Amino acid sequence: MTTSDGKSMIPVQLERGETLLLLVAVFITSICGLAYELLIGATGAFIAGDGVKQFAFTIGIFLSSMGLGSYLSRKVPSSQALQVFISSELLIGLLGGISHPVLYLLYAYSSSFSVAFYALLIIIGSLTGLEIPLVTRVLAKSSPLKLNISNVLSLDYLGALITTVMFPLILLPTLGLWYTSVMFGLLNTILAGIILFTFRRASWFRKIIPAFLITCFVLLVLAIGGREFMAAADNRIYADEIIYSKQSSYQKIVLTRWQNDLRLFLNGNIQFSSLDEYRYHEALVHPAMSGVPSRERVLILGGGDGLAAREVFRYKDVKHVDLVDLDPEVVKLAKTNSHISKLNENSLKDQRLHYHATDAWLFVRNLKDKYNIIIVDLPDPSSENLVKLYSRQFYEGLKHHLAADGAISVQATSPYFNKKSFWCIIKTMRGAGLKVSPFRAQVPSFGEWGFALGTKFNFDPGKVKLGVKTRYLSNEIMKYLSVFPKDLVEMDVTISTLDHPVILKYYLDDYGTYFK
Repeated sequence: MTTSDGKSMIPVQLERGETLLLLVAVFITSICGLAYELLIGATGAFIAGDGVKQFAFTIGIFLSSMGLGSYLSRKVPSSQALQVFISSELLIGLLGGISHPVLYLLYAYSSSFSVAFYALLIIIGSLTGLEIPLVTRVLAKSSPLKLNISNVLSLDYLGALITTVMFPLILLPTLGLWYTSVMFGLLNTILAGIILFTFRRASWFRKIIPAFLITCFVLLVLAIGGREFMAAADNRIYADEIIYSKQSSYQKIVLTRWQNDLRLFLNGNIQFSSLDEYRYHEALVHPAMSGVPSRERVLILGGGDGLAAREVFRYKDVKHVDLVDLDPEVVKLAKTNSHISKLNENSLKDQRLHYHATDAWLFVRNLKDKYNIIIVDLPDPSSENLVKLYSRQFYEGLKHHLAADGAISVQATSPYFNKKSFWCIIKTMRGAGLKVSPFRAQVPSFGEWGFALGTKFNFDPGKVKLGVKTRYLSNEIMKYLSVFPKDLVEMDVTISTLDHPVILKYYLDDYGTYFK
């Protein structure tokens, strides 16, 4: 292999195998670059919430940083293009590989998450933008510029397509964010190592070897000790003993226990405490179930923990229950984990229950049947993927599939901490043509919690006589559930629709008032 300046800096003419290797490098580099963008964006969305803003910032900053990297590439002499390309590959492999682990550990142990989040985006984006011009200049030694640009960009776009398909469908549910991050880092590093040893006669070969070895060492430590590192971070984030932890396709699932208190967290948000969950689920289920003449067919949207279903099955005339929960891992946990299955009284194994692992919106849209009772036990409207389930159009769909004498019970977040959000849900349901009765209950783990009961007929929850034994509710308490103190009275809010999902803004505004 000869060089342009007699010092083995860069080949005058690439061999066919070397050209092919560099084209493969472009392909893998594009896969890894987009993967890091998705990893950092997903980490930000899972930890900081507000997925639209996090991904918008991620895409915008990453792409602009790529532009900066492309601009800076002009300052690299052509004789050093290959050396800088390999060095940048190693640095991207290191930073991309540690991106999620670093962000996760910083979230657990310090307040520097945001600084690291944006720093990683800018640096990795700049290095990714630097690589394409450099490798194009190296390939120019063996083929015309027009052909090089065509080949490089085609492979770059193809790699991006593959990553966007693999990330949500295969990598995230199989490996989780930590190991996906490390895997792509190792892929980048191995690629850089192969190119490095292919051009080992270059004068800079020995200078880069230490960086290659250090990067391999760091990534292997994160790969081998990943579970221990994550366990330590989780123990820092969650106060109690973690007895189950898993990253599903949709969320981080964590189950903790302290003495008799069993708690389920999804993406860090508590779903229930075994000490007081009965208060929430009795309020969610029994005003509706005891207030209608027939309960044969019941639809539960959400409620993958089986606790709402437990309360539903206290009524012996229930014949059919459809439970719709997007994440089968939650349902599997609640069905097989001895702690949760004892708490939900094995409701998910009842032969009357039929589980549907699909999106609640799609399920309702494709429905043909009607139900006597519809229980909406969905997460708060805290992100863009949930707001459609709090829209006027969604409640119109529920009304269409509700029996004339049936009732819809909706968990409606806290009327104290999320006051605007709560009354937005009430007004939106009314906008869908339902007669809505707002009511509330005290749940110590959550505080003041709100519910909405929608019907096609005039309904007074205070006149409901409970038909089953309960731990919290009584006929006397039922009379006061709909009474709100002066500081929680109804507000003037806007109806939330698919086109104008104002409830997300209300929720984030409410949240910021108390928790930021």
